[in-house]
Amino acid sequence: MEALRLLEVDSRITSATVYSELAHVTRRAHAPLVPGATRVWLKGLPVGLDPGRVRIQTNVGLVRAVELDEVRRPLPAQGAGPHTPLEALTTEVYRLRGERDALAEEIAILDSLHPDGDAQRGPLRPDTFLAGLEILLKRRQGTLAALRAKEKEVERAEEALAAERRRVEGSGHTIDQVEAHSALWVTIDAEAPGDAAIDVTYAIGWATWRPYYQLRLDRGAQRIELTRLADVWQETGEDWEPVELSLSTAEPEAGLVVPTVKPWRLEKRNRFEDQARNLYEKDAKSKKMDAEGGGGGELRRSMAPGAAPKAMPAPSVAMSAPPPAPPASSASRILAQAAALGGFGRGQAKERAEEVQASLDYDDSAEEMIDRDEFDETTPVSEVSGTWMMPAEMQASREIERDEPELEPTPRSPRPGSAPPRESSGGLDFEIRVAGESQQRSSAEPQRLPLGTTTYPAKIEYLLRPAIKDHAFGRVTVVHTSDQPLLGGPTALYLKDGFLGTTRIETTPAGGKLTLELGAETQIKCARRVRTSMKTSGLINKDDLHLVEVDIEIESFLDQVAELEVQDQVPVTIDNKVKVKLLKTSPKDAQLDEQTGIVTFKVKVAPGGRVELSLAYEIEVPKDTRLIQALAH
Repeated sequence: MEALRLLEVDSRITSATVYSELAHVTRRAHAPLVPGATRVWLKGLPVGLDPGRVRIQTNVGLVRAVELDEVRRPLPAQGAGPHTPLEALTTEVYRLRGERDALAEEIAILDSLHPDGDAQRGPLRPDTFLAGLEILLKRRQGTLAALRAKEKEVERAEEALAAERRRVEGSGHTIDQVEAHSALWVTIDAEAPGDAAIDVTYAIGWATWRPYYQLRLDRGAQRIELTRLADVWQETGEDWEPVELSLSTAEPEAGLVVPTVKPWRLEKRNRFEDQARNLYEKDAKSKKMDAEGGGGGELRRSMAPGAAPKAMPAPSVAMSAPPPAPPASSASRILAQAAALGGFGRGQAKERAEEVQASLDYDDSAEEMIDRDEFDETTPVSEVSGTWMMPAEMQASREIERDEPELEPTPRSPRPGSAPPRESSGGLDFEIRVAGESQQRSSAEPQRLPLGTTTYPAKIEYLLRPAIKDHAFGRVTVVHTSDQPLLGGPTALYLKDGFLGTTRIETTPAGGKLTLELGAETQIKCARRVRTSMKTSGLINKDDLHLVEVDIEIESFLDQVAELEVQDQVPVTIDNKVKVKLLKTSPKDAQLDEQTGIVTFKVKVAPGGRVELSLAYEIEVPKDTRLIQALAH
C-alpha cells in the first residue's frame, strides 16, 4: 500500500463577503498533486473556526477528508519588553496613571503650603511673601494644565486598552506569549498529476458594515449627485490584503442542521389581582374564625413579618382589625399576607410568596395606576374664557418634522449602534460588489469604501410653515431608478463646493420615491399677522363667534423662481358644541385637510418677489364657555 503523501502549503485571502455580524473569507492555496492521495496542510488560518462553517472546493481531484485543529507554539524571546499589544497597552496605562497621580499629589502639596506663624523667626516680609506666592501660583497653574493633559492621555489609553481586550476576547486570542492559528488538513485523491487550486471559505466574527452617503446639489443644473459609500469594520485578527470585497444584507446560515419546530403550549394562570384577592379572602376568613373561636389567629398575625405590634384589648371592648404597617416591598407584603394565614407555616409562607411574585412578575408601580386614567391623548396648553387666543405662539414651540434629524454617532468598534444592514434593507437580501480590490487591515477603525455614484434630475421644492418658522425648508423628491434599494443611513449634504450639514436617507426600494431634506433656506422669509374679533349671536341661546384672520407675507431673495408649499392651519374639534368653519382663503385653490386642519397653499415666488396669502375662519362656542386649546400628540 502506497504511503500517504504529506504536503505543506501557504494560502492567501482572495475574497471576503461582509454581513451584518460576521464575514465569509475565502483563501486560496496551490498544491502540486500526484496520482493517489495527498494530505495537504493549509497554514495561517485564524483560531476559533467552526468546522461546520468551513467550505472547500478544488479544481483537481476529489476531497476525501477534512480535519481542523488548533496549533499553538511559544513566541521567540524578544527581550524584557511586552510581546503583545494588550500587554503594551496595559503597561502604558499604568505608566500614565502613575504620572497623573504624581501631578495630583504635587497640587495637593502646593495647596497645603501656608506661612509659618512662629514668633521666634520674626515677622513675614510682605514683599518676600508676595513674591513667593506668585511663584507658587505659577507653579500650580502649570501643574494643573499638565494634570488635565495627562488625564486626557489616560482616558485615551484606557479606551484603547478596552478595545484591545474586546478584540482579544472576540478573536479567541490569549495574553500568553504564544502564537495560535488553525491548521486545516485536506486529503485530496487525484487520478492524474496537476496543480490544484484549493479554495477554503470560512465564517469569522467581528466584522460588519454600515451605509453612508454624500449628496451634492447643483441648483443651477437642477440635479443631485448621490455618492454611495460603506463604512467597513473588521477585527478578525487577520489582515485582508487586496481582495475582492462584497457587502451583503443577507443573514447567512449557521450550519447544516435543519431547525426544528417545537410544540407551542398555552397555559391558563390567574392574574395577580385574582391571586391577591384569594389571599385577602382567606385572611378575612381567618379573622372571622379567630373572632368566633379565640385569639390563636390574632397571635399568628401579630407575629407576621411587617405586622404592627399592638396591645391586646379587653374581651368586653369591640375590636376592629388594626391597619397593617406598610410593607417594604411587594415580596415582604406577599410574605406577610401568606404568613398571616392560619394554615401556613413560616417556610410555606415564604414559598407561597416567592411563587406568586415570580410567576406573575408583580410591579409595585401598577398599584398607582388603579384609580388613574391610562392615557391622556391631549395636553392642555392654555385656557381661554370669553376671548379666543390664536395658537401661533403655542405652535412656535413645535419642531418641524425632520428639522434636525437624529444621526447615529460615528461608531468606533465592530458593534456600531445603528441598525444592521439586514434590518434596514426591509427584508431584502442583496449583495453589493465593491469595485476593484480592497485592502482591509484588522483594526477598530472603520474604512470608508466607494460603492458608486448616481445622478438624478432634481427640482427643489420649498416648504414654509409660518406659524412655526419664519423661513423655508428645502426638499427634493426623486425616483430611485437603481435595481437595488438604498439602505437607511447618514448623509453629508454639499452645495456645489460647500458643506451644508448632515441629514439622513431613509430606506428606499428600487423604483421608489426618495425624499431628501435639504435643511433651512433662509433666503425665503415670511411674516405672519393675526387679527381676532368676537361677537355674540342668537336670541335665546347665546353663542360667542370668534373671527380669526391670518395674513402671510412671503419674500424670496433667491436668484431663481421658488416653488413653495405653504402650510397653515385652523383648529379642529370633536365637541359638537364647538364649531369651526373656514370662511375664505386667498388664493382660493388652497386645500383643507378636514382631519388635521392643515391648509396648504401652492405658490410661486419670482426672484426678489413678494407674495401675500390669507385665510379666515370662525369659531362658534356657547357663551360663557371655557375653551381649552391642546396640541394632539
